[in-house]
Amino acid sequence: MLDIAVIGGGAAGFFAAINIKIKHPHLKVAILEKTKTVLGKVRISGGGRCNVTHACFSPKDLITFYPRGKKELLAIFNQFAPSETIQWFKEKGVELKTESDGRMFPVTDSSETIVNCFLNECEKHQIKIQINYPVQSIEKGEHSFIIHGENEQIEAKQIVIATGSSNYFWQLLKTFGHTLVAPVPSLFTFNIQHPLIQQLQGVAIPNVSVKLQVEKTLIKKLGLNAADLEQKGSLLFTHWGLSGPAILKLSAVGARLLNHQNYEFDIALNFCDEAKEETVLNVLNAQRKLNPKKQVSTTSIYNLPSRFLESTRSNDSN
Repeated sequence: MLDIAVIGGGAAGFFAAINIKIKHPHLKVAILEKTKTVLGKVRISGGGRCNVTHACFSPKDLITFYPRGKKELLAIFNQFAPSETIQWFKEKGVELKTESDGRMFPVTDSSETIVNCFLNECEKHQIKIQINYPVQSIEKGEHSFIIHGENEQIEAKQIVIATGSSNYFWQLLKTFGHTLVAPVPSLFTFNIQHPLIQQLQGVAIPNVSVKLQVEKTLIKKLGLNAADLEQKGSLLFTHWGLSGPAILKLSAVGARLLNHQNYEFDIALNFCDEAKEETVLNVLNAQRKLNPKKQVSTTSIYNLPSRFLESTRSNDSN
């Protein structure tokens, strides 16, 4: 019998199993993976280089990168954050490097370095890895769990579920009395059909403010913070609509609201450093008086791309 069975052979499953054995070396631990290979996503992450962590060492700063769950994550990051991640890998012979944007990769620029680290640790701590073990069901006994595979069964005193967004295991967890919050899509781009957008495919604009136009009563009903429904950051025009950090953050914060709206909603965009309409009009009028023969698309107003300014001018004339 196993002491602990970790179901899921991804990064989370391996990290959990290794740390359990490091802290409790007497326990018998195994990783169960349904496919014939483990750590598949680790191998392809970061373009095959594996983006391990981010060079942000203050938990309070780190949580600002997460649109939701900041309070819950702060407690976790106060225990284990990028500094601890770097040290964890260093103790196992893996050095990380920081790139200009803060992303941290193994100095080898190869995800196999991380994969091999996990596999070596499993061998060192005698953690069994069982591949080709798709879990069919889990039966809870008086003192243990019976994990049924296709052709055999494994008994474990405790189990760790590390299967990511598997709906099968979500439903399975419910049968053991766990309460799950129904998931909804998050971190997605906005599909918007508009002549102006279609002309601007590939154009990126920094410092854009994007706000969901929603009634206050609905915001209150869903328990949301109105201030969160306006996000700032870079915006990218695509052939299907809008993308970029500002849009992705807004989709995350407003995930449940957008789902409630069946993904039909209005947004307001400010491309001019949050300046009010009256201020922008004053700037435009001043530019016109200063350079009456100059096209607005050839100015550097609010650092907007000339292609964007030209498209808005063309769209207004149609």
